[in-house]
Amino acid sequence: MFCKNCGKEITEDAKLCPFCGKETDMGAAAGPVTAPIGNFAKREVKSNRKVVFIIVACVAALFLVMFIVSKVKEFYYISLVKEGNFDDYPNVMIGEAFENYFNQPEWSCTDALEDGNLHSVEFEGTRRVDGVNRKVKISFVVNDNSENSYMTDAKIVGNPVGITAEDLVTEAIVGASY
Repeated sequence: MFCKNCGKEITEDAKLCPFCGKETDMGAAAGPVTAPIGNFAKREVKSNRKVVFIIVACVAALFLVMFIVSKVKEFYYISLVKEGNFDDYPNVMIGEAFENYFNQPEWSCTDALEDGNLHSVEFEGTRRVDGVNRKVKISFVVNDNSENSYMTDAKIVGNPVGITAEDLVTEAIVGASY
């Protein structure tokens, strides 16, 4: 027997064409034909997979946006410090002076401190002191309300005798001003 719809060969007792799904003469004679339950189950699973995929994609996109926003904010606060200056040396940008004076300069920013308006910006670099490369850590705080920054801490790791991190900061700024 052949299907009247698609013309493919089907079994004599088929009520539905397995190729196109149309009812055959046998199916019309037997009464209403119901689709196999398995087809509905497959469609439902495929539909659920699409929903799950869409939800996962939306959550991933949200995390990506949050990550990008945090990096933009981090860059902003670091830029405020780098483009800032000390009161005694208004013509010297902190970032330029530090990056020229210290080796391996690295800047980072942490999330808001205390009330949410203060942000910590950290500078790390190395400088040869007493014949040894010493790591220097300098901390700044940026205030959202005024967009001003101020240095809060300066340390030399393995603090050598006779020189402080503040001395190195001064050398960096003074050296850049000439």
